[in-house]
This record gives sequence, C-alpha cells and structure tokens, in this order.
Amino acid sequence: MAHGTADATAARVKQHLDAGGDHVPLQVLTSPDKLVPARAELAGPLGLQ
Repeated sequence: MAHGTADATAARVKQHLDAGGDHVPLQVLTSPDKLVPARAELAGPLGLQ
C-alpha cells in the first residue's frame, strides 16, 4: 500500500513495476469533489501527463 505525497506514491508504484508488475491498481481516497484534482496531481509524477 502506498500513501503520502504524489511523489511518494509514484515512487512506490515504480517499485512495483520495477519488480516485474505489469500493472498496479490505484484507488484514490478523497471526497468526490476532490477526486479529479487528486488524480491529476498523481499523473505528473507517474509520467502520465
């Protein structure tokens, strides 16, 4: 499980991928009105922007 800043979460996801994972599911836990901004904040460190 990863939690913390967007950079810390992205680093943990990268660890899973580097260890051979071909996909890593993410569940962002926040209120509905903050979901899109929270996902957008993760997109940059994950290399998805």
